[in-house]
Amino acid sequence: MGLSLTAQAEPEPVHNMSQPSGQPTPTSPPLVDGNEVQAVKTASRANPSDTGVGVYHIPTNRVHLIPISQTHPYGHTAFVRQLGLTPADCRGFVIALAPGGQFVVENISGLNRGSGGATSFQMPQPLFDGLKRAVIAAGL
Repeated sequence: MGLSLTAQAEPEPVHNMSQPSGQPTPTSPPLVDGNEVQAVKTASRANPSDTGVGVYHIPTNRVHLIPISQTHPYGHTAFVRQLGLTPADCRGFVIALAPGGQFVVENISGLNRGSGGATSFQMPQPLFDGLKRAVIAAGL
């Protein structure tokens, strides 16, 4: 009797849509590539102006990171286009090197307009807090 192995597709992310704003709250930690975290850290240490651009893709529960110098033109929307994603399906944040040498994650991006309030550049705080924890756990 032989053993049969079959590849399983990754499960679809599950989002809690019960937030009053209708914004997703991942029920599992977002996926973050540690190599992308390291690339942002390396670029920022070499040039503190080379901040990290973070994009959270809601449908896949995946965080994408890149140094701003590698987006063309600079910024979140350019990075979303590079990834072939739709801006409406994404939220953004910034990773910067603080003067003391620590990295900070900031809740700000034009991608967030309308998600935290009509004129806000911030995503809802519970969503941001989960993304920040995931990025830190991936090596920030």
